[in-house]
Amino acid sequence: TLEAILNFKYSGGPGHVEGYYRNLSLGLHVEAEPSVFFTRVSTLPATSTRQCHLLLDVFNSTEHELTVSARGNEELILHAGECQRMAIQVDKFNFESFPESPGEKGQFANPKQLEEERQEARGLEIDSKLDVHWRAGFSLTGPHPSLKRTGEASVEGLLNQLVLEHLQLAPLQW
Repeated sequence: TLEAILNFKYSGGPGHVEGYYRNLSLGLHVEAEPSVFFTRVSTLPATSTRQCHLLLDVFNSTEHELTVSARGNEELILHAGECQRMAIQVDKFNFESFPESPGEKGQFANPKQLEEERQEARGLEIDSKLDVHWRAGFSLTGPHPSLKRTGEASVEGLLNQLVLEHLQLAPLQW
């Protein structure tokens, strides 16, 4: 949300010569909402044990047609207000190789806070690999120059513990 008050000071004609002016204050309230968001996140196994399918229910909250794509996947076309499932095949992650945070070694570390930090780091890593982007104003009938917009979509904060476990490589034990 962005709120501002614009103040204008203007004068003209004979009043300007006499040094008179008018003040105008204009209140402005702008709410920015995401163009694309995920309503549901889940996983399915893939043919390889080192991969899985991340399923994202993608919702287009705009009044325009959007194209959503992820790294290495086909594009998904969403009409205004439409929700569709997008399946992204991903290599599983080795979360155990993540470096320990500095507070993790200390004896006063808060376990809940450490787990939140780990989940945030995992979410950022997954986001960087998925690279989900959207485009608006590029339809099959040609581009609409006044609508050309692009952006990124993030799964950060949406991945629950179960999904993270499915995205993790099984540790090898001999």
